[in-house]
This record gives sequence, structure tokens and C-alpha cells, in this order.
Amino acid sequence: MDWSMQLSKELLNSCREYFGSKVFHGNDIQPRKLGSRIYWVCKITRYRIDFVNFLYDLLIKIVKEKRLPVLIEISSSHKSIMIQTNVEKPFWYKVGLTLSDGTLLDRYRLLFSSTNEYTTSAILQSFSNLIVYPAYYMVKTDYSKTTCSFNFLLKDPDVSNIVKKLKASDNYAYEVAEYLLKNYEYLVQFLAGIIDGDGSIDKDNVRISISLDDPIFIILSRIFKDSMSYDEKKYLLRISTSELRRRNLLQGILKYLATNNKREKLIKVINKRLRINVKIPPPQKKNISKLIQGLDHKDYYVLSQFKYRLHDKYTYAYIPVASKNLDTFYRSVITTFSKISDKIGVDITRTVKIGTREIIVYNQDVVKLIKTIQRNIKV
Repeated sequence: MDWSMQLSKELLNSCREYFGSKVFHGNDIQPRKLGSRIYWVCKITRYRIDFVNFLYDLLIKIVKEKRLPVLIEISSSHKSIMIQTNVEKPFWYKVGLTLSDGTLLDRYRLLFSSTNEYTTSAILQSFSNLIVYPAYYMVKTDYSKTTCSFNFLLKDPDVSNIVKKLKASDNYAYEVAEYLLKNYEYLVQFLAGIIDGDGSIDKDNVRISISLDDPIFIILSRIFKDSMSYDEKKYLLRISTSELRRRNLLQGILKYLATNNKREKLIKVINKRLRINVKIPPPQKKNISKLIQGLDHKDYYVLSQFKYRLHDKYTYAYIPVASKNLDTFYRSVITTFSKISDKIGVDITRTVKIGTREIIVYNQDVVKLIKTIQRNIKV
């Protein structure tokens, strides 16, 4: 368990432990309906200072015992705690997370609220200086569930400035979309931030809860166009994981995702092996010569790296790659295969898969084509 998840769990558990021992009555409780469930919202104002002192002592102890890379301080008013780290997520991740799950207070300050350890973990990993204080404590009326909410206040003028512009101008949102389309790393950072905020992942789609006038909708509709769908009744945007796979975005998003539960789901999507039916006519010698002429030395190098593995009656082509280089080498293979696809009139990029420390091609026609090209090139 990483430090941010450990700290997140301690925050929420301490809240439940402390307020679970208190008795609320009269004006201290108000009913609130969430869907079909009814909760008692407990007013915690009179307990705030005592709880923050309790939380501070607990966090100091945890940080020391587990040697977490975090500095914990308590405010002079004893109403909040400052959490400082030496790590931050990239700028475009923070923009995505803020648009998805944050609130712009003014030209400098942002506010996040969280009731679960996963979102809390993402917030802690994203910003190096946070002011944390309890927001509310809720108890389901049958006492079967309790919910704690913390507020996270921070200053980030750069993120605040761009979020303010995006909320003020659709044209600026279009400009940002075009900019992200031209910058792969910034795009996957932005998407990871959105998903860590108010997004979710299943085997078929990435789902994001937003309204039609949200800057996120404007940006993503410009980037994905007809490849996404929107349910106006549920305020739910869907982008197919097959489209993200086709654009080589899944691995990039995984690189920046902070929340463990969503990382695990995305890894399952990435590792899902799809049978791709690609039929390639037997290559003629003169056609191979023309094909090779359209490749450069980088392509020769990529193709020369393929090795072969026999499994029953099938031969698979693969390239062993260190984990840290998988994403980069995958893009190189896609670039080379795109050139070949243009020459032969068949899209073979869809046959490229990412395994555990290797790039794999299962399609037998494509494997035969790689072998043929290898025999005719010189690196």
C-alpha cells in the first residue's frame, strides 16, 4: 500500500472512530436523502477543534511509525491540518482532476471534497501543499453505514487560471482540445485526471459524469467526436475502451492514474486479448520490395527486434521490452505497422498487443508478413 492510500485510510477511519463515539441530537442532526437512502447529517462544528487535535496526534504517530514521506502540521486555530509532500502530479493531470472533481474558489484557490480513500489518495498525490479539515459526518438511518467527508484546500494559480478560462469560454476549450490532440503525454495526463476524479472504468467503456455545458464535455467531444456517446438523462459520457486502445491511449492513461481500484480495472482492460481477424494475401516478391522502400532505418530496427515463440500449431511474434519502455516501444511498433498498413491496404496495427514485458502479435498472417520482411531487410 502506498503512502497516499495509507494516509487516506487513516483520515477516514479516524473520522468514523471519533464521531462514532459522539451522541448527536436535536439541531445537531438533519435528514438528507441520497437516492433511495436516507442519512442523518451530523453537525460537527462544536467538535471540530477537538477532532482536529485528535487527528493530528494520530497522523503524527502514523507518519513516524510507517516513515511516510509527509510533513504534518496543525494550524494555529487548531481547526485544520496542513499536509506537505515533495510529490505532485503533472500539470494536465491536475487540470483534469480539478475539472472533474474540484471547485474553483478564486483566482488562486481550489477546493476538493472526498468521502472515499481512492479520491483522497489522488488528491494527496496531486498537490504538495494541502489544508485539510472535516466537512461533515453522516449516518444512515438504520446505522448500517457511516460516511465521512473531508475538504482539501490548496493554492495553485496555474491550474486555477486555466480552469477559470475553460469555464468562461467554449472557444478556449476548443483550443485546449486541439492542443491536447497534438501532445500525447498531456492528453493521457488529462484523461487520467478526469478518470481519477469523477470517472469509472469497465470492460467496454470509460464513463464520466458530466453535463453538456461542462468544459470536459466540450473538450472530449472535440477529441473523440463520434467515438463517444452521451446519455442526457443520466448525465453520463461514455468513451469505448476499444477506441482508446485503437488510439494507443490505454497504456498512457495507466501511467498516470493514481487510484488503485481504477488502475486494476484498466490493467484488466489492457490485458484483455481480443481476437483480431486480419486477412493478408500472400505477399509477392515485387510487392515486398516496394513495401520495404517505404520504410526507414527506424522501421527496420523495430521489425528486426521481433522474435518467435511456438505454441501448439501457432507461431507468435514478440519483442521483449523492459516494463519502463513498453509504452514507448509500443508506439514505435504502431508507427511502423501504420506505414505497412498504408502500403498493403489492410490495418495491421490492431493486431499489436501489450503483454508482460513484451509486445506481441498473435495474428498468423501478420506473423508471416513480419518474417518475410525480416528476410528482405538489412539493419
